[in-house]
Amino acid sequence: MHTSGTESLQRFDEQQVLALLTRQRDFYRELKSLADRQRGVVTSSEPEALLTILAERQKVVNRISGLDGDMKAVRAAWPELSAAMPLPAREQADALIREVQSLLADILAGDDQDARLLSARKQSVRAESQTMAAAKRAHAAYGAATVTGSPKTAGARFLDQMDDQA
Repeated sequence: MHTSGTESLQRFDEQQVLALLTRQRDFYRELKSLADRQRGVVTSSEPEALLTILAERQKVVNRISGLDGDMKAVRAAWPELSAAMPLPAREQADALIREVQSLLADILAGDDQDARLLSARKQSVRAESQTMAAAKRAHAAYGAATVTGSPKTAGARFLDQMDDQA
């Protein structure tokens, strides 16, 4: 449902706007806390704990999304809403908005760092796996060579021929 600025003004008073912004800020603080915990788990290679934290983060994101309808209405009417607020309430609202923006920037930067770390770890595990597979193939080939001939003659055939020529 689309509301005009006047309808939004009637729908929200300054206390409701501040309460909504405070709830949003609190959700972002919780999300930031989980992001910080996630960083510790990512660096310590605990996949089960990472999955648990990601599930908790999704719940918080869902709660933030639940505020979306009201937040869209507040954003759409923000110039009128903020102009109608007394100065202390407007300053409090602006401080809440700045804090949410800062928290979101920190969360996104941390998530980007975590993604790079996980990608590097994935590359490292892939390289290690390829090295192990190559070693396994070499070992299997060596094992096959000793099975086809006796261990004495496998690979020593040329030495024996040289010994025969001497």
